[in-house]
Amino acid sequence: MTAGITTALFMRRKRWWLRVHRRFGSVGAICVLLGFMTALFMVSRQTGRHFAVPHAWLGLATILSVLCTYTAGLMQFKIKTARVRSLHRWAGRGTFALMILNIVSGLFLAGIL
Repeated sequence: MTAGITTALFMRRKRWWLRVHRRFGSVGAICVLLGFMTALFMVSRQTGRHFAVPHAWLGLATILSVLCTYTAGLMQFKIKTARVRSLHRWAGRGTFALMILNIVSGLFLAGIL
């Protein structure tokens, strides 16, 4: 996901930026979904108590935000309005913030921070 954001921010003057941004977004969304499935499996093997900590709820919000951002990104090519484009941009910013918060909360939960 970070590679997609970086491409959108710093490579816009290149002719290929949008194609690369879309690919990174697709791969990022797939990785997030695979990570969610992995987390569900790991929790079921350990305690079996899903969504027992704030980190899990924040993760769910992040996953939903990723799906919203990805969908808005795809839809801006079908519905060519400034509103959909703006939604994709702001959803991307919010998703990035949620991802950072979730990573930090996971590090706290693991006792690393």
